[in-house]
Amino acid sequence: MKVCCVYVQAYLDYNVNTNEAKGSSKGKLRTSIIPLGISYISSALKQNGYNTYGVLFVQGIPFERIICDIYKDTDIICISITSYSCWIYAKQILNKLKEYLPKAKIIVGGTFVTLAPENIFKNEKIDALCIGEGEKAIVEYVKNYQANTLNKKIDNLYIRENGQIIKCDKSLFIEDIDKLPYPDRHIWDKWTYDRSQHKVLTERGCQNKCVYCANHKLANASQGTYLRHRNPIDIINEIKGLKKDYPQTSSIMLYSENAASKLEHFIRLCQELKKYNDTLKDKINYTIILNVTKNLVKSKEVFTAIKEANIKWVMFGFESASKEIRKKINRPNYDNKDILKFCNEMKKAKIHTTIYAMLCYPYETTKSYFETVKWLRFFKPDAIGWFFMGPPKNTELYQRLIINKEEKDKINYWFNLKNWWYFITFKFRVYITYKPFIETIFLSTEQFGLFNNLFALWRKFINNKKIKAKDYQKLAKQYFDKQEYKQALKYYDKIKDRNEAWIYGDIAIAKCKIKKYKEALYEINKALKIDSGNNMFLKLKEEILIKYRGQKNARV
Repeated sequence: MKVCCVYVQAYLDYNVNTNEAKGSSKGKLRTSIIPLGISYISSALKQNGYNTYGVLFVQGIPFERIICDIYKDTDIICISITSYSCWIYAKQILNKLKEYLPKAKIIVGGTFVTLAPENIFKNEKIDALCIGEGEKAIVEYVKNYQANTLNKKIDNLYIRENGQIIKCDKSLFIEDIDKLPYPDRHIWDKWTYDRSQHKVLTERGCQNKCVYCANHKLANASQGTYLRHRNPIDIINEIKGLKKDYPQTSSIMLYSENAASKLEHFIRLCQELKKYNDTLKDKINYTIILNVTKNLVKSKEVFTAIKEANIKWVMFGFESASKEIRKKINRPNYDNKDILKFCNEMKKAKIHTTIYAMLCYPYETTKSYFETVKWLRFFKPDAIGWFFMGPPKNTELYQRLIINKEEKDKINYWFNLKNWWYFITFKFRVYITYKPFIETIFLSTEQFGLFNNLFALWRKFINNKKIKAKDYQKLAKQYFDKQEYKQALKYYDKIKDRNEAWIYGDIAIAKCKIKKYKEALYEINKALKIDSGNNMFLKLKEEILIKYRGQKNARV
């Protein structure tokens, strides 16, 4: 038995994959964006003794260059379809796959399939369709294929066999997700070019019911508890395995959107991440995707845990500054001031932030749009993800706007034209208030695939600057420790633009040692402006003042 796992990549998020314009990466992806859903399917199949391999279809790469990677003796093809754009591309692939392997069975699954199963199953090239979680269902389908009993009903599957359609019943959600084998990342090794960062799921399901999201449909795909958290020890064991299989791993992206639903559990995860990092010579840094809620922000222990876990980047959805719009789209409970507090805490801990926002048409107004712009200027995120809210098929928003035709009086050409202008100029309006002009231009246009090559060169330049800054910091510290303060100051001067308190503190000490007390006082005041409660800086300022006054008196 041979099973081919196909991932259809029709859209690359420029907020995450700037250098991966369609087709420009020669059909390869970073490991941080390989599909975990179908990777879990592959590992479940392998656990049951079946042979699997992966094939990646990236729109922009000629089909003929990819089809040859599918083995002629393949029995079953599993295709992951996660969005409408993937489905449009997948329909082209289905016809050619059936021509290439007419006897192979084709199963489709993924988020978009669960949202619109009836519509998708009209395509007669599809032999089976999976709704919701597929580990149990697809393993059973493969077993039935082997036993020539495909006319049996399988929970979570629609099956087309001998001209008949067999529709499924709901299965139970996998209650203990720690019992699942870790996702089979190796099937994508041929299709990846950067293996330094991987993503790890810390949970399955979601407690929120945002109207534009598929979660309400996914929650009803099976019976039982939808939101399930993994044991932190199991997560650490998966990361250990990743580090062993991919020694170049330096970063992990954690999908923990519902961290606030079990704060003690999340804090324990952070503690386990710290404990594991303490065993490593080169510490892993973490990016985390979560929902920022009142429950999360009010916990001081969470902020400490995030910092100690070596989490370097936090990504979360803000969507709109308008409480009225957030209520309409059923967002979690938070105020704009909660988000501001969270962002300020992240800045204190030197943790980068990416904030996702949406143009919430047709609920958006000019006032709410500029309110979102205003608050994002306060937040000063390192990056902004900006999307146009759409009603994916069979979501609650789709029911409201397409089926019930709510807000139809707002849907007209001129309103759309204005909104597109707001969409295109949004990032520029925010970034220009706190980022350099050149960076603003690049960051504002990358989402539309503009100036990709120039942006790649600019990013390379910035990265080289960061590497040089590390070298300057190392040299500054070396001379400082040798008490060669004049030499140390030459290198501290090259990294001052980082605006970090400890740099100004070290400069103040060095200036004091060479008896430039007035300049030392200026630098220590800069350090205290950033870190006003630092007792060491306060004590140092007193010492510098005493010496500065003594020097002035001696001159008099």
